[in-house]
Amino acid sequence: MYKINEFAKITGLPTSTLRYYDKENILKPTLRQENNSYRYYSKEEYEKANFLSLLRKHHFSISEIKDILMTISDFDELSYYLIEKRHQLKLEIDQIEEQIQSLDTFISEVQSQPLQQQYTHTFVEIAQQPYLYKEFSGEYHEMGREVDVLYSAAKADANGPLFLLDEAMDEECAYQIGLPVKREINDPNVQMSTLPKQKGIQVQHIGAYTNIGDAYKYLIDYVNTHQLQTEEQFIIRFIKGQGKIFKGNTNKYLTEVILLLTDEKGHEG
Repeated sequence: MYKINEFAKITGLPTSTLRYYDKENILKPTLRQENNSYRYYSKEEYEKANFLSLLRKHHFSISEIKDILMTISDFDELSYYLIEKRHQLKLEIDQIEEQIQSLDTFISEVQSQPLQQQYTHTFVEIAQQPYLYKEFSGEYHEMGREVDVLYSAAKADANGPLFLLDEAMDEECAYQIGLPVKREINDPNVQMSTLPKQKGIQVQHIGAYTNIGDAYKYLIDYVNTHQLQTEEQFIIRFIKGQGKIFKGNTNKYLTEVILLLTDEKGHEG
């Protein structure tokens, strides 16, 4: 039998760790004297202590060690736990690598262009225009399938850049992906509508879609400051953007963001 100080020396586990293992029912002493509460450990506890040290060395948490001790019946089973732990670590590594890649992309965007673009606005008149559309809810870069369906339906009758109709007050963030066309087209995979003749205030956003919110903010702040009445609807025209396969240089994307105005108030500024 070994006293706790002796046991600490031969196992390499500090006495504080041994007391903690005792408290957590991970490694209980063989004997505890009633008169002085001295802890004594046997050869069996020595082997178990080495087993615990091995698990801690390979980064098993206390909760994982408890789980192993409750379920393992033979040392030969240890390999199954080690394989499972390796799989968990691999998943954590993959998640960390994804986070690093995302951070690297963000660093590149920050270094390659200002965080906030300086916008200048123009007042525009939008001509009446028939268009095909698909309903969509998601990020701009995720609408590839819907775009393919629109161009497949329009074929040679496509008549302008792709655009979005985005409701400014729509909490569900749903919008129409539209493609101007030269004539009415009947296709079961798309819907047909017509943009009415309208007026709006427009800015050009240069760069990735990730910070296009700055363009929205500029327009909303401007109309609020100048008390202009709006339709609470945006048109976003993709003048230059990603292709069907390649993203290209996101810093060179050109997007027109238009906030539609009512006819109740004339242009100001």
